[in-house]
Amino acid sequence: MEARWRQHRHKLAHGKHVNAALQSAWNKYGPAGIKFAVLIVCRAEDVLLFEQLAIDAFSPHYNVLKIAGRSIGWKHSDATKAGFRASRIGKKRGPMSAETKAKLRNALLGRSYGPLSDEHRARLSSLNKERMKIAEVRDHLSRLNRGKTLTEEHKKKIGKANSGKSPSEGAREKMAAAKRGTKQSEETKAKRLASYLRTVAERNRAA
Repeated sequence: MEARWRQHRHKLAHGKHVNAALQSAWNKYGPAGIKFAVLIVCRAEDVLLFEQLAIDAFSPHYNVLKIAGRSIGWKHSDATKAGFRASRIGKKRGPMSAETKAKLRNALLGRSYGPLSDEHRARLSSLNKERMKIAEVRDHLSRLNRGKTLTEEHKKKIGKANSGKSPSEGAREKMAAAKRGTKQSEETKAKRLASYLRTVAERNRAA
């Protein structure tokens, strides 16, 4: 935290802070007019949860981002956008070179990503549930996915990736419990039937 505070104060003192409102307050009231204080101390994995709760509770004036860990609500200035465009002129966005791929591969060698513990899964689940309660997040995700459909190529890739995989007994029980008592609409039934008939037709053509 001390390092972050030093960084904020350094940029404010030199008039280069990205937060224009905070920079204006610093220019008007000076260093003595802004206080840095700790609201809460928590585990690293719970930071976003408590940050979001604090934003919702206090509606801080100087927080331009209303969703913790997300850039929703942030808009770059025209000068910043022009700088981005200038920095990208002449650059090609092709596939990664063999050299870049080798660097990434070497950077990841030796790392082990074992299965998550039950405690870790529970913390992630709790965090995601709290964040999804926020209406703005739900609305944003809805807008992003509205009208999107998977291409046939994408569907085939997903099918190939899941080929041969079978859910565990615990997963089967959870899926059964979630569907128990629910009824599919006629539209859903028609879509599932059409998908099944397409699959059968493709298999017959392949044979």
